[in-house]
Amino acid sequence: MSDKSKHTPTPWKIEIVARRPDLKKVFSIATEHFWIADCGDARLTAVKANAEFIVKACNSYEALLEAAKSAKFFVDDHSSDNEQAMILYSKLEDAIAQAEGK
Repeated sequence: MSDKSKHTPTPWKIEIVARRPDLKKVFSIATEHFWIADCGDARLTAVKANAEFIVKACNSYEALLEAAKSAKFFVDDHSSDNEQAMILYSKLEDAIAQAEGK
């Protein structure tokens, strides 16, 4: 059965919050109206880096996927027998499939 639910719309952002007064502060990923996830202890630089990576990846996903599809179409239209273009086409095809979960 296919899951038709949609993710929370972007842009996502990082906040530093404490869910309860007795808890340490954590990096939280959220939008203006929705909490998405807590990433861990706000004192740890690796946790901050992970939260930043998640937000950057999610916020740029749609634009990067559309750019990859456009580039694939362009390369396909202009590749003829160019070996480099065929390699690039294959990489774009693989990246698009991975991004779409195929």
